[in-house]
Amino acid sequence: MNKLSPLLIFLLFSINSNAIHILHTENVSMFPVCVTPEAPGGLRATTISTSKISLVWIDNSTAEDGFTIERSSISGTTGFTSIGTVGSNVTAFTNFSLAVNKQYWYRVRAFCTSLFSPYSGVASSITLNLDVANVSRPEFKTGKVYQTINMASGAYFLNHTDLTVSAQPRPLVWQLFYNSRLAGYNHLMGFGWSHSYDYVLTNIGDSIWKVHYADGHETPFVPLADGSATPVFGGTFETLLKNVNKTYALTFKNQEVFLFDSTGKLTSITDRNGNMTTLSYSSVRLASVTAPGGRSLTFAYDASNRIIKVTDPLGRNVNYAYTSGNLTSYTDANTNTTKYTYSTLRQITRVTSAKGDTVIYNTYDAANKLISQSDAYLNATTFTYDLSPADTSTAFLPNGGTQKFIHDSMYRLLIEYNETGDSLVYTYDQDFNNRTITNEKGIRTIFTYDNRGNLILQNKPQGAVTGYTYNLKNDTTRITGALGNITTMNYDVNGNLLSVIDPLSNQKTFIYNLTGQLINTMDKLNQPASFTYNASGDLITTTTPAGTTTYAYDGSGNILTFTDPNGHITSYNYNNINQIVFVKDAASQNITYTYDKNNNLATSTDKKGSITNYTFDKKDRLVTIQDPTSATTVFRYDVQDNLTVITDPLGNVSTFSYDPKNKMNGSGNANGIKQFGYDAVGNLTSKTDETFYVTGYLYDSLSRLTTITDGVGNITKFTYDALNQKLTSEDPKNLITNYTYNANMLLTSVKDPTGSISVYTYDANGNRITEKDPAGHVTTYNFIPGDRISSIIDPIGNSSSFIYDAKGNMISKTDPNGTVALYTYDAINRLIKISYSTGDSNLYTYDGNNNLLTMSNATGLTSISYNKTNHPVVVTDAFGNRLNYTYNAGGLQSTVTYPGNRTVTYTYDGINALNQVTDWMGHITTYLYDNAGRIKTMTYPNGTRCNYVYDNAGRLKDINNKLAGNTIINRSVYTLDAGGYRVQEQRQEPLTTLLTPHINNYTYLNDNRLKKVDSITYNNDANGNRLSETGLNAALYTWTENNLLASVTRGTKAPFTFKYDPLGNRIQKRQGTNTKRYLLDYSMETFQILEEQDSSRNPKGTCIYGIGLIARIDSANNFSYYHFDGTGNTIALTDSSGLITNTYTYEPFGEMLNHNGNSDQPFLTGGRQGVTTEGNNIFYTGIGYYDAVTGRFISKSADWGLITNPQSLNRYLFAFNNPLSIIDKSVNFFRKYDNDNPRVFKKEIWFPKKINSAK
Repeated sequence: MNKLSPLLIFLLFSINSNAIHILHTENVSMFPVCVTPEAPGGLRATTISTSKISLVWIDNSTAEDGFTIERSSISGTTGFTSIGTVGSNVTAFTNFSLAVNKQYWYRVRAFCTSLFSPYSGVASSITLNLDVANVSRPEFKTGKVYQTINMASGAYFLNHTDLTVSAQPRPLVWQLFYNSRLAGYNHLMGFGWSHSYDYVLTNIGDSIWKVHYADGHETPFVPLADGSATPVFGGTFETLLKNVNKTYALTFKNQEVFLFDSTGKLTSITDRNGNMTTLSYSSVRLASVTAPGGRSLTFAYDASNRIIKVTDPLGRNVNYAYTSGNLTSYTDANTNTTKYTYSTLRQITRVTSAKGDTVIYNTYDAANKLISQSDAYLNATTFTYDLSPADTSTAFLPNGGTQKFIHDSMYRLLIEYNETGDSLVYTYDQDFNNRTITNEKGIRTIFTYDNRGNLILQNKPQGAVTGYTYNLKNDTTRITGALGNITTMNYDVNGNLLSVIDPLSNQKTFIYNLTGQLINTMDKLNQPASFTYNASGDLITTTTPAGTTTYAYDGSGNILTFTDPNGHITSYNYNNINQIVFVKDAASQNITYTYDKNNNLATSTDKKGSITNYTFDKKDRLVTIQDPTSATTVFRYDVQDNLTVITDPLGNVSTFSYDPKNKMNGSGNANGIKQFGYDAVGNLTSKTDETFYVTGYLYDSLSRLTTITDGVGNITKFTYDALNQKLTSEDPKNLITNYTYNANMLLTSVKDPTGSISVYTYDANGNRITEKDPAGHVTTYNFIPGDRISSIIDPIGNSSSFIYDAKGNMISKTDPNGTVALYTYDAINRLIKISYSTGDSNLYTYDGNNNLLTMSNATGLTSISYNKTNHPVVVTDAFGNRLNYTYNAGGLQSTVTYPGNRTVTYTYDGINALNQVTDWMGHITTYLYDNAGRIKTMTYPNGTRCNYVYDNAGRLKDINNKLAGNTIINRSVYTLDAGGYRVQEQRQEPLTTLLTPHINNYTYLNDNRLKKVDSITYNNDANGNRLSETGLNAALYTWTENNLLASVTRGTKAPFTFKYDPLGNRIQKRQGTNTKRYLLDYSMETFQILEEQDSSRNPKGTCIYGIGLIARIDSANNFSYYHFDGTGNTIALTDSSGLITNTYTYEPFGEMLNHNGNSDQPFLTGGRQGVTTEGNNIFYTGIGYYDAVTGRFISKSADWGLITNPQSLNRYLFAFNNPLSIIDKSVNFFRKYDNDNPRVFKKEIWFPKKINSAK
């Protein structure tokens, strides 16, 4: 501090009888007075580089002129000379131009004129010797190529884990590390190698304590008088203490303590709970490493004290061989041997894999730096190092690209230039922590740390700041999010987490046993869980309110059996390197795996015994997959290991290209090439399809997508808050949807562009417990422990309830009508039976690969058999109809054979898109595609055709059906708004559509069910199924136990009745004695109707499909070909001669306005998608029934919708009330019409592997 000066104060005053009056004052400062200063304290010396040491101290004096700094290069007691002075109040000094790898001692004293304080304590540090001490220090950020080449030092380094034994709290991991710049190091594993327990402390005359770490780097500490030590290098946060028994304790930030004996050998590793891993020795030889639970690794040596064998508790061995002190081979526990070849300077020059392939070739320069590395195919990467003007190193890659790195004298990465010249820039604080990162776009993120190296602030662009606080054991105690949301953590004295309190003050708690193992938790709803362990520390039980899961282990800690809460057991076997080779499920079905010499997967055998083979190249890249039918897919790569070619089993080729930064910039097939562009930080900025239409993407400084611009210039925008939560989405019509969130980042409201707001609330565990629609109607969800839904109460008070078994399978559901469904599962949790309180039931069986084999109900039994690739090949339905399927080598359906040996054949083009459908009479339908894979032309067997035209955004804008002579059957030309919705249609059609303006008034109940339209009333049951309607089409409806329409009665007519298979697909309709049965295509997700039959299985209408419905053949063998408008409605039928036989028109929601012709075929509204008419403008979509008059479904959808789109929560809604632009081919399937024509249509096979109706 500044020294003090005496101060004289003169006063001029007068006195009278009552008071003393001050007339004038004046201060006079005298000359300064010196006193002997106090000694500085807290002197600390920190190494900055190979030639620089920084000093800091504490000013304890109240009077000094400055400080003198003295240095000794001899010892801490002699040889000190003055090297400089600094002024008053200055408490730092940097000593430059020092020798490399040399220790210096420092002391400081204050002075005031000729008076000097006592000396501070002595501080010492050593300038860096980077090749030994810093080259491999993990806390240093250095440029790396292929993760094995250090571009700061020119070192080649590698590591491999040879044995792992599960143990608590830390597994026993036997790992080797090699560094070519440390080739002189020779301890137990040969020159240049160290191992995971290779921690050694060396005491150099009690002036320096040097610790050698497992990865090869060394850190020196300067001992202090109290037995503690100061690390020489900044960025070292371990503490080192010499105990009174002359042992040494190295404590890491995580509170692990590494104890060294007086000779410097590591003897134990103790975690924060006192659990000790012990190391025992035989003389200098490490004999064993033993975990707290007793599992151990043991070691055998050759005569030169080099480790030649490591053995784990199961007796598995890893073996090592040496030549002239070099580790030349290691043989893993599977007896596969990797070999190393060295230069005369003990640098690895070749690595030979267990298959015998040389996979790495290294060349070094005279300075021992790696200058060339070639891979197994002799693709070479070369390296140069230039120390002027900065430490610059350059990698020249095999693809011609260049990477450049600039480091400081501490070998810290300052600038990294990628292959396109863009740079990442780094700065550091005095403790070597990464202070800032400036990305390739110039955007900077700032990091702030405490003096123990813990991150306390992260400042991202746009003001996004996250803060962290810690306790003295470096445990995070508080996280303050960018919006001020605070999460708090509490710990016990050992540092075990006791509680987490989220930003909404919900708390989860944890309890531990004496060894620090978690034994109990209580979640935020006070739901408990408990855990037990075996003597080795393996978790053996997990118990929740639902039940207990049990685990058993082998001696190495691999799980041998897993027993679920229902008592079902899955078992596992492993090879000697812990790869799974055998899995037996609870149904005693087996999966097996084998591996090649390089430990890559070679074969997998499924539960039915079908074998898939895999091969890998010299670089362990997957090159072939051969399925159980011997169909082979081949993969090829470029010199940078990017996948460039996939050749499928049919010989069709897909290609991929990459930019200099190895980002995919092109993908191609027989149709053309897609192109991709990226910004400097790798965000996708453009996508150009095969027809050269471009979609553009923009991002903010945090790389969050902010705009999408389609091929016609329409822009969609997004904004975000500081936590990256989407705040708004603005469509191309400038309509904005707003989103809000609670402090736990859960969506709490959505405001749509009309201002209507939907609100959501959650329980403490984050389960959504209420949904309130814009009209204020609330749906409530209740949960039981395990966060399973126990009941749902709709806005009018109807309730559904659910019960689960211990595994979480739903075993009972009671719907609002009071119907109870009981669900039964097999040992591997597959649904095998549903029993209803009505007495009805569904049964299911499966094969070993979980494919559905049979399903049955009161209607009958359906059976399915499969080929080796799990495609259905024979289906026999409930009425005895048999369907046969075949497939090409690519797994695409080649044929479907109907009853009566009638076969439809499918062929595909070079991109596996369907290009031809041929029926059993030789009639051929063909498809042509544009380069983007969209249907361009469909040509029917009768010469008619349909042409499709798309805009630059890939949306359908023109559909044109023509007769063979180019006469237009129907044509629609669409005008689209910015949102992609159709706002105008120019029609040419065989019948004129006359829309009569009318207004209807709709009344709804609180759960969105329709109550009334004008004078027509509708009644529903508690499940929401329509029971009746009045008016001209008055009807009564009944429903099955699982909410499938059972019957419809209109007036005095005989009712229509319906039957379904156990998947809920309709398979029969009957009115009186008139029975119509449906033969379904069980290979397709849509379960298309292949044939209508009478009760004697005689065909009444047979359908042929390609991309949608192509044709129907009636009972008189007359062909009708279907022509659709742009919404998938049937507009016309033509016969085999290409003549128009029937024409149709519709109002927008699908109600048929007019029909000219005599066909009673069922595919009208939505006919292209297989939707059938049921009369009176009711349509069956395959999953539900739609009323085109009201524009609503007559029962609730099984799809509960998405809270981000509140409209989807209305389970009666049809096509989001926009049927002109959105297809609703089922109760829960929405898509834009202009995306209806798939880019690539494959006759892909779908079949339910698991029945999820109970989920």
